[in-house]
Amino acid sequence: MGSMLRGESFSAEKRQMFLNVFAKIPQRILWKWEGELPGKPPNVMIRKWMPQRDILAHPNVKLFMSHGGLLGTTEAVYEGVPILSIPMFGDQLSNIKTVVSRGAAEMMNYEDLNEDEIYVKITSMLTNPIYRQKAKKLSEAFRDRPMSALETAVFWTEYVIRHKGAPLLRFATVGTPWYQYYLIDVLVVIFLFVTTIFLLLYCSIFKFLLRLLIRKPKEKQS
Repeated sequence: MGSMLRGESFSAEKRQMFLNVFAKIPQRILWKWEGELPGKPPNVMIRKWMPQRDILAHPNVKLFMSHGGLLGTTEAVYEGVPILSIPMFGDQLSNIKTVVSRGAAEMMNYEDLNEDEIYVKITSMLTNPIYRQKAKKLSEAFRDRPMSALETAVFWTEYVIRHKGAPLLRFATVGTPWYQYYLIDVLVVIFLFVTTIFLLLYCSIFKFLLRLLIRKPKEKQS
């Protein structure tokens, strides 16, 4: 579950669901788990931390179970590994929905987890080649660029150095006064405009009511 969520934070009930499912499948499971894991099946290896990037790059990896964080999702997409995600908070849901829409991922709701769903999702993604094919196709599209990410970073770093900070690429807001950046001047103008309209209407209504009050006594006298 990445660096922010601890695997041992799973409730005992949900933890047992995963252990039961893992015991039924022949694949070897690598699970980032911070504490003791009683009842661990022999095909499950736990570590407090694992080199996720290197593991995803291994050709024998069949499936990546993740919370859908941006970095882990990006790494899995780059390596063409299908993802089974349990999004927990933040951008994780939107991240994984994007991959689901490309056919390279599936998603489960943590609150509604049950053992049958976990087993069906895992076995279908392991046995149905379409997930792997979609993941590879997505990886090819992701990698298809004129320069690698590292080369791109190096180029723009050197570009900024060559052009002494590259001021031509800076946003205009860099030198904008704070009251303009936050549109305070615009808000003041709008406030003054609305206040003026309100005062004019108020004065007009006040004068109209005053005329009515003056007329009534005169009508009574006549």
